[in-house]
Amino acid sequence: MKTQTRIHGIFIGLMLLCLAGLTPLKAQLLPHTPFQADPKQLTYLKRTLSLLNSASPSNKITFRIMVYGQSISVGPWSDILFDKLRASYPDVTFVTTNKAIGGFTAALLSRSAIPDVGPWQPDLVLLHCLGNDIKDYDRLYRAIKSRCTADVLVQADHIQSTTQANESIDISEIGPDSIWVLRNYYWLPELANQFGFCWADIRTPWKQYLSENNLAFSDLLEVDRIHCNEHGFYLTAELLYEFLKPRTITDPLDPFNCDRIQTRASANSLKWVGDAWEADVFGNRVDIIYNSNASTNAPTYKYTVDDQPPSQIAEFFDFDRASPAWAISWPGILNVESTRLPLEERWTLSMESLDYQTGELLYRLDGSKTGYDGSGSNFNWKYVSNSGRVAIAGDSLMINLAFISTQQKPPLDWKIYFDCVKRAVDSFRPKSSKGLESDNYQTLFISNTEKQYRLKLKPDSGMPSGIKAIRVFSPSGKARITEFEIVTEPRQLQWKIVDGSLFISWPENWSGGLQSQTNLTETQGWTPISESVQTTNATRSVLIPLNAQARLFRWAQ
Repeated sequence: MKTQTRIHGIFIGLMLLCLAGLTPLKAQLLPHTPFQADPKQLTYLKRTLSLLNSASPSNKITFRIMVYGQSISVGPWSDILFDKLRASYPDVTFVTTNKAIGGFTAALLSRSAIPDVGPWQPDLVLLHCLGNDIKDYDRLYRAIKSRCTADVLVQADHIQSTTQANESIDISEIGPDSIWVLRNYYWLPELANQFGFCWADIRTPWKQYLSENNLAFSDLLEVDRIHCNEHGFYLTAELLYEFLKPRTITDPLDPFNCDRIQTRASANSLKWVGDAWEADVFGNRVDIIYNSNASTNAPTYKYTVDDQPPSQIAEFFDFDRASPAWAISWPGILNVESTRLPLEERWTLSMESLDYQTGELLYRLDGSKTGYDGSGSNFNWKYVSNSGRVAIAGDSLMINLAFISTQQKPPLDWKIYFDCVKRAVDSFRPKSSKGLESDNYQTLFISNTEKQYRLKLKPDSGMPSGIKAIRVFSPSGKARITEFEIVTEPRQLQWKIVDGSLFISWPENWSGGLQSQTNLTETQGWTPISESVQTTNATRSVLIPLNAQARLFRWAQ
């Protein structure tokens, strides 16, 4: 039964492909009672609304919106909405993309979102999809939530039958379409709010619009009675606009200094020690904001993360969406991973055979730099290439499912391409943004793992200049920039011999940590001590066993 439901959803997506060639929209909405967005749900869009409302002729804003979902999200309602937003916020530059995939349910989107959402780093995601299991929605919401700091507006389902148009939201009245009531008034609103997402109930005013204008549900839909027609597109855009239109915000937040995003201004508080700046940052993305009047002689900066150049940080490498499976616009692979430090290169998955009875796909992998890297099967739970630079779960491969959906066999030499990309720069140089009121920035890195990183910046030559601020992004809402304390007085560790061991102590409020090394002739190789540190009466201490191997100790900030 699950398979039948999934296939049905796939063919719904296929039907939408016919909608791509719609003529320009001309429909207009009929008179209706003005829709009021739920104030509680608007609190989940506080950063979006605060940021949009802060725009002015002297404070231009760039705002990124991603549409995500399946076939219902592909329609041109989003273009109508974007036009309304551009007219309402003339000082905002809206950068938009629609990465919805026709026929994909929440189960598939929860995995395709990994290469789609994180690399694009939206400020707002407009999300709608169908699915069979609330756990799939949980995984989808989690995939989006863990990879970007975007607000997420989850769109309720529009009306698709007469029964739905007259439905009661009293779940004690069980009927043939009760699943739609459970989805739209109980399960998904609660789950969305648990993730801090805005639930956009367009379903209730949709029913009201039909009733007020004596319309049948099908008057707003295509002949398939699933996807919207021009009239339905305009109503969708109108209802979603009510959540995003300009309004007075009670207790607005600073969109660049909140739990998800922290900014440290250079002019006010960046603490340079000589020509270097060093801090612990918590998040998955770091931006450098340039001075608007940065000199043409501004130095080039290089940086390290955890004392490594960015090219040596595995989390800074990720995979883009794969090329299509076959005869359909689905990505050929939902998601690709790696088990060791990747290279920035293009990968080719070549189909060697596809058994149309069992569904087994045999393939080989080749990297543009790595070369031949082994052969696998979609029957492998997870295939790891010889180099470890590619790992693909068997059910991430979509070629056989594409055949089932289209009944079109791919040629035996069919290939799927996917790129491994380093989402970090090796160096940067501030550049002037004179004449532009918006921030001029450079993203240093986007990591696929949110955690604490030790970041160190240093110009190639001369003294630092051209940097206005440093900004860190944390999807979990724990954004933090902790600079190392500038010590103006010498610090001296206390030590003594206790029962044949070396006892070292220091005040609890010191920042940094104790390091040691055993090679007395080298200046490199210092590492944090492995021994357990104890805290007593505002003093920290460690007991180091004495042995034949000599060790040096130092305090490092």
